[in-house]
Amino acid sequence: MITGVIDINPPLLAGDRAFDLATLLFYHYDHDDIRDVLRARLLNMAGPEAARTYLAHMVLRQVDWSLRHHPRPPPPAATCA
Repeated sequence: MITGVIDINPPLLAGDRAFDLATLLFYHYDHDDIRDVLRARLLNMAGPEAARTYLAHMVLRQVDWSLRHHPRPPPPAATCA
């Protein structure tokens, strides 16, 4: 059971707890038991519209990171003939 989220990003006491839950949800979505708990709490804290906005931001953030760190597709794997 998740009992809390610690946000260590400065400044202290700043930030949005619901966005932190959305971030955690985004990166743990494949874990059914965790996903369901995080999703329910996020919807309770932020509501559906804000939750959708937060998760859309996470998608764009991940796409941006992927393009910056992996700008070209890897070369095709060698095949044995």
